[in-house]
Amino acid sequence: MNPKFLLGVCVGAFVFCSCQKNLTEKADLTTRPLDKNTAAAAASSDALDAILKDLPPSTYLLKFDNTLPVNPYITRKVYGTLSENTLVPISKFGIRGLESIGYTLWPPRKIPFPTGPTTCPDMLLRADIAQRVVDLLKNVNKNWYDMTAVEVTQGQFVIGTAGYFKAASLTQPDVIDKNVIGQTALKNFRLILPDATKYSGFQRRDYGSFDIASRSASGDTYENIIGRIYPNSIGCFYPLDVSVLRYNLEKNYPGQFKFNVTQLPGGGEAFGE
Repeated sequence: MNPKFLLGVCVGAFVFCSCQKNLTEKADLTTRPLDKNTAAAAASSDALDAILKDLPPSTYLLKFDNTLPVNPYITRKVYGTLSENTLVPISKFGIRGLESIGYTLWPPRKIPFPTGPTTCPDMLLRADIAQRVVDLLKNVNKNWYDMTAVEVTQGQFVIGTAGYFKAASLTQPDVIDKNVIGQTALKNFRLILPDATKYSGFQRRDYGSFDIASRSASGDTYENIIGRIYPNSIGCFYPLDVSVLRYNLEKNYPGQFKFNVTQLPGGGEAFGE
């Protein structure tokens, strides 16, 4: 198995999640000393690059969408190319509500708190590298003092603050799970909504567990194909299940959706706006 990791410390933003880590204040580098290799690398390049240098970019993703404080350690907004739609086992997140309705996989993205800001994770791999990233981030921002790396499956880590994991654990089924999805097999579809979209009933951005980061018969990933067609709401994959979901959405929320349907390589369907 190729190890992978996600980092979770965000305040912030659709499908191809945009996580905003709160980095607008002056960097605090006094929390603990950086290890000598990281500190030395920062003198000539980016310290986060130095930590990640032995990992293929396709195996990790860290995003910083806000303005970074001036510091020699983290100098870019995005590190890695791992899909934000990557699914990981849900069991290590303590999300009993979703597990109770059959979820075994989910994309660890932005989680809204019941009140206040939002928080989200990033992905990474290898325990030693994940810990070095955690140590670096704690030094860069004193507000990340409770950040930790959780191994969600062998060699695959999610890095996040205690706030992220707490918010994730509070996620519960909603009326979409009950009235729209019902008994539809979770592995047969994926519904994804943009962060800014305010459709009635939707309390999450992701429903279902079809792997849209997988490659289609055309060689491109389903998320790329669908994203070019429907930059807003997305639904896919198996035609029968897609038709049921569309019917239930239009029945429960008449006039709210104006769906178009597109055939996908391999026989699947996508609908969206």
